[in-house]
Amino acid sequence: MKNAFAAALVCISLGHVEVRADFEALPVPWVKTSSQGDYLFKMVPAKWRKDGDKRVVDRVAFGVAYSVTEDGDFEEIWRTEGWYAFEGYLSDDGRYFVRVGPWASDQEKHTDLAIAFYKDGKLLKSYEVRELIQQPELLEMSVSHYTWRPWNQSKPNGFYDAAFHLVMIDKTAYTFDYETGKITVRARDEQAKSEGESLEEERAIDAKRGRELLQASDLSETLALHFRTEEVELNRGSFYGCPLEGPIWSATLFPKRPYAHDVSVSVLCEIRGGRQIVFPLTPSQITAAIEKAFAHSFVTNRFADDATGIRLRMQGGRLHWNTPELVDFIEKTSGARPKEDSLNHWAYFIIDGKETRHTSIYLNTNTGDLIAEDKSAWPWRPFLVDENGVPKAENESEHELPEQATRNTDQP
Repeated sequence: MKNAFAAALVCISLGHVEVRADFEALPVPWVKTSSQGDYLFKMVPAKWRKDGDKRVVDRVAFGVAYSVTEDGDFEEIWRTEGWYAFEGYLSDDGRYFVRVGPWASDQEKHTDLAIAFYKDGKLLKSYEVRELIQQPELLEMSVSHYTWRPWNQSKPNGFYDAAFHLVMIDKTAYTFDYETGKITVRARDEQAKSEGESLEEERAIDAKRGRELLQASDLSETLALHFRTEEVELNRGSFYGCPLEGPIWSATLFPKRPYAHDVSVSVLCEIRGGRQIVFPLTPSQITAAIEKAFAHSFVTNRFADDATGIRLRMQGGRLHWNTPELVDFIEKTSGARPKEDSLNHWAYFIIDGKETRHTSIYLNTNTGDLIAEDKSAWPWRPFLVDENGVPKAENESEHELPEQATRNTDQP
């Protein structure tokens, strides 16, 4: 298995803070071969079921090593049971197996298994993370787990001649005698980098390229008259709900004009010809959208409650990112599909509240109509109100403004 720490990761942006949520990968059967392919190891997870409040194990986890015969058959040479690993390595003679520990969760004492050595399925020696990490402060924490291995390193972990190589997140590089499990060399891999280090380096490069593009364009002078421009980047990835593809120029704009509450504008722009930032909207259009939002009764009520600021998200020539979501909401609240040119008037705002809560809205800067979601019951449903906060629907008698509509009902 290439990655022992397979997981689904969700990053929730809270201002300048990223909170990483994580979910352990489900154990699945897998196979690892020796470097020559003439031996293989099969790993099979436990099989269990619920019996009332009890968990009944019908089959314990096990592993089997096989040799490949001259006839192409598999001949069992040893087996082991009682544990499961997401990652492991098999020696060229098929007798030795190196097991890498599962997801590490003991964030305080670091007693999780790091590595274990086996001969013919029998344990020789094992090490906990705390026994190998020299600088525990460099362990990277998630919500419920931590990472003790680097994202990149100069030489992959694995068998090399009569030794096994392993690198830790703090750049400590170990050489083990895999026939005994004993450490023979402790060194440094200065090229090893954690995921955090790698991402910071990438962001620094992206920020440099983004600033260079801005400085070389006329947009720099135009924005400088109206906004303070920060968090500039040339992104190589994608943004949820944004249709732009390829390199995307992004920035956060802070109006120089003072407002009663915090205001920011998240901008995503296409790069044309690798050099030109496509920014068709004018500062006055952006400012007008912000003023329209502050004047709306729905937004006013939110600030009368516990709102602390608003964030506008725009991309290309539109004042919103997720056009498909907007079209869906308009169809559900009006019963008709909107015309393409009318979508340019809709702006997407996030109204921030205390304790990281927020409310998301779509605001028509032309008519004053506003769409939000009623989250008092599942499934959530969008609702439409006019510029005065009065509900609008095909049958208005059946639609009242939700009790929680003007309160902070969203949690990111």
